[in-house]
Amino acid sequence: MTRILRHLYIIILLASTLSSCREEGVDHEVDMTCTDIVTFAGNIDGRATFTFNKVDDSPEITLRAQGMLNTGSIDEGSRMLIYYIPENNEAYNSGNIYLRGALLSLVPI
Repeated sequence: MTRILRHLYIIILLASTLSSCREEGVDHEVDMTCTDIVTFAGNIDGRATFTFNKVDDSPEITLRAQGMLNTGSIDEGSRMLIYYIPENNEAYNSGNIYLRGALLSLVPI
């Protein structure tokens, strides 16, 4: 038991001394990633299009991905969870997005 604790102590000590923080900041532009529950509006003009409302009766937001979705089992009006990067790095604005992932909801949302 003492041997395990000694090894654990050494590992924690090494991990804390080998980690560091950079004072000069980030080397590159940071992209804002967003995750939202949306309605699939279809592949319009060759681009996957999604709509959602930020809160209750707020204006509808329309997001357009860079390409089409394979709609084999996805109907228009289906609810989905999407993970994306807004092209203008502003959340909750209609516009183009870089779609990083999409999950179809199997139960009503």
